[in-house]
Amino acid sequence: MAKYLGLRGSKLVALVTLCTSMGFVLIGYDNGLYGGIVANPQFQESFPAVEGRPALLSTIVAIYSVGGWAGCLATAFVGDRLGRRWTIIIGGLITAIGALLQAAAFGIPQLIVGRIVGGVGYGLVISTVPILSSEVSEPKSRGRLATVNFLLANTGSCTVYWVNYGCVHLAGSKAWRIPVILQVVFIIIFSAAAYLGPESPRWLVYKDHDEEALDVISRLKNRERHDSRVQALYQQIRDAVDLEARTGSGKWSHLLLGDDLGSRKRVIIACSTQIFQQLGGINGLFYYETTIFVKVAGFSLSLANLMAGLLATWLVVASFIPMYLIDILGRRKILLSTVTGMSLCFVGIAVALSQSEANHNKAADGIAMTVLFFVYMALFVTGFQAIVFLYPTEVLPLRFRAKGNALSASCQWIFSYAVVEFTPPAIDSIGYKYYIIFAVLNAVWVPLIYLFYPETAGKQLEDIDALFAHGAMGNSLGHVIEGSIREEKLGPGAAEGVEGETYIEDAKK
Repeated sequence: MAKYLGLRGSKLVALVTLCTSMGFVLIGYDNGLYGGIVANPQFQESFPAVEGRPALLSTIVAIYSVGGWAGCLATAFVGDRLGRRWTIIIGGLITAIGALLQAAAFGIPQLIVGRIVGGVGYGLVISTVPILSSEVSEPKSRGRLATVNFLLANTGSCTVYWVNYGCVHLAGSKAWRIPVILQVVFIIIFSAAAYLGPESPRWLVYKDHDEEALDVISRLKNRERHDSRVQALYQQIRDAVDLEARTGSGKWSHLLLGDDLGSRKRVIIACSTQIFQQLGGINGLFYYETTIFVKVAGFSLSLANLMAGLLATWLVVASFIPMYLIDILGRRKILLSTVTGMSLCFVGIAVALSQSEANHNKAADGIAMTVLFFVYMALFVTGFQAIVFLYPTEVLPLRFRAKGNALSASCQWIFSYAVVEFTPPAIDSIGYKYYIIFAVLNAVWVPLIYLFYPETAGKQLEDIDALFAHGAMGNSLGHVIEGSIREEKLGPGAAEGVEGETYIEDAKK
């Protein structure tokens, strides 16, 4: 078999995109999977012990996050050894095993084990797919590519909600086993694409596989290895790696001691994006929206599932909003405006729920709450969802990218577990006041984002080091990226006569 199936240029880029895109479809599918399943009578018939026990139900749902957290931490230790491709492939295999265990479960212990195993594999995938996507992206469209990926993630969520809606009418346990096992289809596709496709050229340079890195860059650019564009991009990556190596950047000790590249600050920023997203309340709505529609809004189960499907479809439609804004407005402006709006949405949701609990006009309050759900989801998709996996991969240095992104994603999982675990009992005990907490937290995030999040839009990943570097390292990086900056200001060819297009831009030709 020819290397990379003999593909070059746009066709090889398409193969890499197939891998990352199907990985994001799996992310969306798994995120929405149990949100519809747990409300189905067939699921409760299969596991009668969950009836009337919201704490047990929330544990079954939330335990997936514990597995994901473990998978993310594992990526921090093995991701740089295995590379982007093999981490994705192994993660996909483990996720498939977890899916099979869940689909074949007849008792809660096996279901929980399957959830944990699937979460571990999912953690490996979710920690690595955004890195591969970011490392093969052209700077001026990196944000747009990230929004396309999350359009596909929302397509996965939409798909599983409509699958759940269709399967709820099936008799017996098929109603929930079929949606669980269908995720294996996406796993097979992205694992095969990762196996057949190339490794990230930035990881190859980092591991001193320079000849292979040049080969990958030339194939992605559809140019000869000695072409000036190929050599220019390779040299920029090589220089950045060498500079990072001289500071020892990437060692765990630098999280405590710091270094001239500002690695500690960058990891804190990367982790905070995930923490802010989860404590911003998305999973307090997303995982239990069907249950909330039934218990709080008074909808029938069929109508609740329909609304959940429409909300998932709305996520797909709303995903087009950041696609046209993220590289124009940048990361900071989008986050500041959308997080402010999310805070206001939770105020409105809390008011609607308080009126519903007081039995004033349950139907009208249910409609108001549903409208606010749709507004909140649009703001979330435009802000946090579009940026939360992109921004960490941008701000982290190459030698700490796998470790730092794994830590960042692990923060998402552990805080997701907390929100998912506490939501059902919190709604039962404090009702609408639970959502006031999210309103306050989102309001707190706004000044923190304003003060500490630099703009990264339109910059090469290697150039972003200069935003955080200080001392002699800052001067060295300034020298390394001088050609890149001159090229950005004066146009292609300004840096030593080299045209400045990246391999994806060239591949489109």
